[in-house]
Amino acid sequence: MDDVSELEYDDCIFIKKLECANIYENEICKKEFFNAEIAKSIIESKGNPDDLKMYSQLKSKIKSLWYPQYIQYAQEKNGNILLAKTYERIEELDTTTLKATDDISLIAKKGMLHQLSDECKVGWLKNYEEKLESYLKKGENDIGQSE
Repeated sequence: MDDVSELEYDDCIFIKKLECANIYENEICKKEFFNAEIAKSIIESKGNPDDLKMYSQLKSKIKSLWYPQYIQYAQEKNGNILLAKTYERIEELDTTTLKATDDISLIAKKGMLHQLSDECKVGWLKNYEEKLESYLKKGENDIGQSE
């Protein structure tokens, strides 16, 4: 991944959510997201309805792995543990429940988690949507004050 890609990812919602949750070690997350985007593109380019359905179902399964971790999680400011626990579940189920075509590696499956985050379907803090909104507004205010 080159510097241009990294700059583009820095403005993505999934990166803002990570930062909002005090997860700043996000280079691996960017690579995972990139791998998920490549896997998605490959599947979409083939146009096979069964593969498209499988990709959608896999994303749904990944969201369902995140959800029980999320409802147990009470953190308001740090999402590192929630992200790590969700990663662990994805790793545990990679070759069973999350088994998929060869186009979707473990890295891409973790990246699908970030795709879901980018779509605002998952987050790393309690009330993640509200927290993200506040975080983004704060950033806009900081930019406005520095001009």
